[in-house]
Amino acid sequence: MESIHGNLSRSSMLPLPSRFQAHLDKLHKQQVKIQQLERDKHEQKERIRELEDQAQHLNQMQKDQDETIAQLRRELADHDHEDPKAEETIDMLTRQVEKLKVKIARAEEAQRDAEADYILRHFVGDDDGARTSPSTLEEPHSELTRVALAEQQSSRRVGELEAELEILGDTAEALSREVQDSKEAKQQLEAELQEMKSSNRELERELQQLKRGEDAKAVDVVEDEQWESMASVCQNLVTSLRAQVKTLAHDKKELERAIECSQRSANNRLETLEQDRQNVEVENGRLRTELARLRQDPNAVTLQFPKLEEENVDEALAEKEMIPVTQARVHEQELAIRVQEVEQKLAASLDTAAYNQQLVTEKNELLRQLEEERRHSRELVYSAATFKEATETALKQLKEVEIELRAINRSRDSSDEQHETVASLARLVITDLKRQQDESVDAAVASMQVLHLTSSLEEHLLRLRALRGAQDSCLSAMSSSDPEAGKHTNVAEDYTLIQINEVFLS
Repeated sequence: MESIHGNLSRSSMLPLPSRFQAHLDKLHKQQVKIQQLERDKHEQKERIRELEDQAQHLNQMQKDQDETIAQLRRELADHDHEDPKAEETIDMLTRQVEKLKVKIARAEEAQRDAEADYILRHFVGDDDGARTSPSTLEEPHSELTRVALAEQQSSRRVGELEAELEILGDTAEALSREVQDSKEAKQQLEAELQEMKSSNRELERELQQLKRGEDAKAVDVVEDEQWESMASVCQNLVTSLRAQVKTLAHDKKELERAIECSQRSANNRLETLEQDRQNVEVENGRLRTELARLRQDPNAVTLQFPKLEEENVDEALAEKEMIPVTQARVHEQELAIRVQEVEQKLAASLDTAAYNQQLVTEKNELLRQLEEERRHSRELVYSAATFKEATETALKQLKEVEIELRAINRSRDSSDEQHETVASLARLVITDLKRQQDESVDAAVASMQVLHLTSSLEEHLLRLRALRGAQDSCLSAMSSSDPEAGKHTNVAEDYTLIQINEVFLS
């Protein structure tokens, strides 16, 4: 991770290309615009807070009006409950007036009948006065007195009834006025209720307008936040892409340099191995010639032994002749030992030939791995170019999204379909950005793996160098004990270097 941060810091200190500088200028302008949008957002929040206070005040007013309307409705219900009672009272009084009128008519008719009867009796009494007795005269007088009393009573009753009738009329008029007043109050209350309903509808319309304004402000805030998040994502993406491009370029150069060094080292080692193989073949031919010569010398000595035995010489001459024979036998033993050593060297030379064949195979394997590394480097270059093109495409799409969002901010009366198109485009851009971010993360992981592989290769190199030192010490000890082992030392060193190159390339 420290190496990655170091690469990022080194890449950030490098001069930027012109297109990245243009993108950075655009990002700076976008940041200024985002700050302006944040200030507008703060002002909109203040305005929304004021509107919320107004809405709370309107809600309180609406509650008060609802309480007033409920009280008026209760009063209307009370008036509606009292109106039937008043109408019943008026009807009852009207019926009583009608009854009193009937009674008055009957009393007047009875009075007229009594007067007529009195007059009739009076005239009949005058005609028959001479024939009537004093007792007979007292009867009409008592009757007249009774009629007068009845008339007085009827007059009083009529006066009382007229007074009651006037009282009932006044009461009926008062009740009628009260009913009329209650009807007018009811109409007035209905008018006030209608006005309150209209004011409530007006308040509801204002509240709906406030809610629509708040929704529009919320949509603006969400769009501003989305644009701010997209701008930050774009800036982070550009920064990460710039660091990745620098890292990939550096890794590519390091890889090409390592491939070139390994190729040059492999070629040098193969040339050295070929020269050593030729030297080994020359040495093998010389050893075979010496072996043939040594094999011929014992045959000549064995041929001389019968001749020496057949000759009959004296003991002194025999003793003198036995000295070279003994020397010849010792020399024969030495030759046998040297023959064994030569055979061992021949076996070692055969092993060297097999080892040379193995080296050729390893050379082919190294060449194949080198070709794979070159192909991998070409794929890395192609992936970097593709990633660069995808980044430019994403920046173009972000520019288009910015243009459409600004068009939406300028015209609020656009259709829902345009909003859906912009939203879908924004979702597609965000999806592409997330995918590219994942790819950038994969590239970062790959670079980390390359760094880890480099560190592991360095550890392998250190371990192989230690192994080579141990082999050098062993071979130096062997060369000091056996002069012929010096030729095999170069072969072991070449094999060790080839193993080191193979580990580095793998």
